[in-house]
Amino acid sequence: MQTTISWAGQDYNSMEKCLLDATAAGNEINGVINGVFEARPYHVEYFIKTNPGWETIAFEIKSRIADKTFDLHFQSDGKGRWTTGNKPEEAFNGCIDIDISLTAFTNTLPIKRLRLAKKERRRIPVLYIDVLEQQTRRIDQLYTKLSDTVYKYENVSNNFKSIITVDDAGLVVAYPNHFLRTAG
Repeated sequence: MQTTISWAGQDYNSMEKCLLDATAAGNEINGVINGVFEARPYHVEYFIKTNPGWETIAFEIKSRIADKTFDLHFQSDGKGRWTTGNKPEEAFNGCIDIDISLTAFTNTLPIKRLRLAKKERRRIPVLYIDVLEQQTRRIDQLYTKLSDTVYKYENVSNNFKSIITVDDAGLVVAYPNHFLRTAG
């Protein structure tokens, strides 16, 4: 089943189009983001592949910010052991999920994978990709399921908190002051 989603990025002045292709073998997500940040235009293309349990097994990011490019290609066993160019990336051991700074879609990954019960809260390590700063790092995040379509998201490293609304499929509808779904 294919689903096309569009988001407007409010703090990064962006528009995104995302295609989710869900099959019995897992999920493939292709997204394109265009925007302007600090008077610099940017273009980002990302690809994410998960297994049927929504564990991330690969991702690619190709971006251009003004005159700088930033490309990443990572693979995982789905259990948080990452490699890039056949080289182990041990700093990210245990990170099953990824978080790409410019898209709301990557919040769907832990929401779908964790399958939290109502009022359940879980802390997870995440491979965070800050596309605009062209950096990767490990961070901890907390997800709390408040209702079937509402989650509290917390970034432990900087005390950021937000309430995220999703649809029945777990896809982000609203991430206040950051992303708003415009189609899909």
